[in-house]
Amino acid sequence: MPSTLAASPVPKRRSSSSWILRLDNNSDPLPSSSPTRDVPWTVYDALARRYDELEGDHHVLLRRLEAKERRVVELEAAAADMNTRLEAQTEKWHASCHHIEELQDVVAQLTQDKGRALQAAAELQPRLTEAQRHMAKMHDVMMDMEYEMIRLRGRESGATTQTARSQSHAIQRELRGLKKRRCVSQSKWLADGDDDDDDCDDDDDTFDDQEFEDDDRWWDVPDEVDHQEEGDGDDDSRPQAPRRHHHAHPSSFPVDEIDFLDLADQVVRYTREKTAATVAMWAEAEAALAVESKRFQDAVAAETAAMQDMDTDWRTSVDVLVEIDALLQQLPIDRNGATWIEPRHR
Repeated sequence: MPSTLAASPVPKRRSSSSWILRLDNNSDPLPSSSPTRDVPWTVYDALARRYDELEGDHHVLLRRLEAKERRVVELEAAAADMNTRLEAQTEKWHASCHHIEELQDVVAQLTQDKGRALQAAAELQPRLTEAQRHMAKMHDVMMDMEYEMIRLRGRESGATTQTARSQSHAIQRELRGLKKRRCVSQSKWLADGDDDDDDCDDDDDTFDDQEFEDDDRWWDVPDEVDHQEEGDGDDDSRPQAPRRHHHAHPSSFPVDEIDFLDLADQVVRYTREKTAATVAMWAEAEAALAVESKRFQDAVAAETAAMQDMDTDWRTSVDVLVEIDALLQQLPIDRNGATWIEPRHR
């Protein structure tokens, strides 16, 4: 800021040596043409001292004015810097407001998606309950069918076992008859009496053991041997003993066997996977909503902090402007617009 100071119109002080020379050159120390002929020396000395004091005060005030001018320049530069920062903060605030609006739109969209997902889940809940009820009924029916199949198999196995027992008893009776005929045909059995009876009984026991061993062998005869013997045509020569651990082939069962448990397991697995996929979709939507909410909260917090900084900068700039106005008011201005400083009177 250029200085507008003007020099004071006060005339320069005359030195006392000039008056001494004039007194030496002229016989009249105070001629009639001198303007200070009637002014005492004391008054002139007082005026000279007053002029020196005013000149010193003038220099002090000039230095103060220059310092204030430098301070005004600094404050104006600070105000310009704050205005620039304020404009940048304003642009950033507008961008943040736009971003906040976008985040609010995203949050609203996610909220709508969550509402639709919950509504779809509420609509699917009755169907899921109905499917679970039908699955429970199907499971009960399958268990009943399995029980019926096991019961029929047990009945067929029991009938086969009873037939095998009847044939075994018939074979045992026939063998006992043959054994008695053999004992009757022997004379030793007739002569010895009771001893022979005991021996015969021992023979009976031995034969019974062999019979049961033979019976066990009959139980374990393979299917090929059995069919081969049946193909010989000698059905009456040897009784047909049923084989142990032999069951009816599943193809002979009149009802087609279906693995209902496997079918139910597949239905349950499909329902479980579908429910898990729906739950995963809900969880993903909730996670995305939480992330967007967190971003929204962070953005709001950042914008709040930025607004607080802007408020602080604005208050600081206002204080600076007030200080500039105060300094400008301290500078006196004359009618012509030139800056000047009134002398201080003591």
